[in-house]
Amino acid sequence: MEKRITFWLGAVLLWAALDCSQAGVIPSYFVVGGNLELRPTVTETITNILWKYNGNLLAEWVKDEVELTYYDKYNGRTTLDPVSGRLEVTKMIKGDQGLYTVEINNRVHDQSYDVKSITKVPKPSVVVRTLTCNPESESCLLSCDGKDPETLKEAEPIEYSWKMGDKDWEKKTKDVTITSAETGQDKTITCRMKNPVSEQDSETVTNPMYKEPVITGLGSGMIAGIVFGLLLILALVVVFVLLWKFKPDLIARLICQRRRGIDIESPGGKELVSPDAQPNDTPETKLLNKSETEPLNTPDAQPNNTPDAQPNNKPDAQLNNPPDAQLNNTPEAQPNNKPDAQPNNKPDAQPNNTPDTEPPNPPGPATDPPAS
Repeated sequence: MEKRITFWLGAVLLWAALDCSQAGVIPSYFVVGGNLELRPTVTETITNILWKYNGNLLAEWVKDEVELTYYDKYNGRTTLDPVSGRLEVTKMIKGDQGLYTVEINNRVHDQSYDVKSITKVPKPSVVVRTLTCNPESESCLLSCDGKDPETLKEAEPIEYSWKMGDKDWEKKTKDVTITSAETGQDKTITCRMKNPVSEQDSETVTNPMYKEPVITGLGSGMIAGIVFGLLLILALVVVFVLLWKFKPDLIARLICQRRRGIDIESPGGKELVSPDAQPNDTPETKLLNKSETEPLNTPDAQPNNTPDAQPNNKPDAQLNNPPDAQLNNTPEAQPNNKPDAQPNNKPDAQPNNTPDTEPPNPPGPATDPPAS
């Protein structure tokens, strides 16, 4: 029995607490020239409703009896919703401050409204109250302040919030104390003022207690250089793979030429021979290198060295020996050795015939000059 009584007593107290939380005088605010909106909590169907201002009639409606009626100074700027009981008044003036009450279905509603006029909050600013505030300080006092104290008084009630760095907004008081341990890593500070009719944020300022973080490890420049180098290597690998896939002969030729000491082909299509390379002699084209070969002389025939059959001796030019051209050696031909004729001498070749010596004439058949 006692347990049952205790249970019902607790339920009644809980219902009373909830009902009281919805009842009572509710503060309401407006800006001069703005609107006022009052919304009573209604859980039943409204058949008649009456709004009063400081005990005077404001608006009335009775189902099937009295149409919507507005009284006194509220006529022409007031709207009443008979379904929800919501009251809206426009073009508010300071003279509209006071106590607003409502009667629904011939009963005075538990909720009434204390209506006051306030101003919008000014733009705040973060002010450092501590004389010396730096990263070495233990703590600093900051204030979210407005320009004119009287303006702040007329804008109350004001709610203050602070934002440190990239953190979320936190509701705090007008004055806050910051420490190096809590906010030393927050680079900026911003404060906010808010009242029921307006809201303003201050300019973001640098935290006087901010400490630059110590950078350890690789710097940004070194990291950028490493990334660039990796990208360059990757690009070279891609180019090589593409050339190997689509131009394998070019890659093979480049590798062979580097091994043989031969440079890349010239634009004209002929190979450029390096100074250390030996001339490429084929059966069709043979270079007459006097330093390595001897003239073909037989007992009965001498080489036909006439001015018309002399090689083209230019200091910097190659011997012009077409594939079909051979030395004209016949038994009847005698060597035409003129003192003025000079053999074809390359820079590294020795002269074949001198005025004091005669070319050797070994017996035997004529043979081709040995290939170099």
